Amino acid sequence: MSSLLFASVSLLSGYIAGKIFGLQEAQSRAIAFEIGIHNSALAIVLAMEILKSEVMAVPSAVYSLLMYPIAALFGFMLSRMDSAKV
Repeated sequence: MSSLLFASVSLLSGYIAGKIFGLQEAQSRAIAFEIGIHNSALAIVLAMEILKSEVMAVPSAVYSLLMYPIAALFGFMLSRMDSAKV
């Protein structure tokens, strides 16, 4: 549940931050995906190699499985907003 929430909040906060600073729609969307998609593979490697803990790698692995579908859904919702404006 926390992975779903983290991915969703990251995407939304990036998008809203762009809007707050008066950026164009395309820039707000780019910021949303830049903030929302994290390098979970790096987190897994760090947990396994530096911390020597497979248990510490599990949250990153779960997040990596959930992050991309949530980002795809967010992108789909943004594209639907475009078609609604036309």
